[in-house]
Amino acid sequence: MTYNGRTYTTKANSSGSYAYSINKWLPGKTVSVRAKDTTGNVSTATVQTIKYAFKQFTVNTVRTSHTYVTGKGHPGATVQVYGRDSKIGKAVKVDSKGNFKVYVNKQRQSSMLTVEMTRSSYMTKRINTIVAK
Repeated sequence: MTYNGRTYTTKANSSGSYAYSINKWLPGKTVSVRAKDTTGNVSTATVQTIKYAFKQFTVNTVRTSHTYVTGKGHPGATVQVYGRDSKIGKAVKVDSKGNFKVYVNKQRQSSMLTVEMTRSSYMTKRINTIVAK
């Protein structure tokens, strides 16, 4: 494994799993991983860019009488609501105070909604919420 200009080595266990602990991952940096078998064959490198993690993301209770989904998120991130794999309402940006409000049609009690927050260079985050009476 190569990360931040250094190469790290570890061995896989009998089931082929491996782990290596790095104290501080730096978002925006890349990590490259290759495997080498006992006969010396080396795999093609797999490269991933380290992404930032959102520190705040909450969704307030959604009720059958509501025509919106509200909550708190990362300023500048985009929030989209889904129901049964289709988009509900239009995507919105989280405001500078960390608030969002997505307008949706009234939803049936016990329906599950998935609220998704995205932003470039960040890991996508999803919260499932059940519509209350």
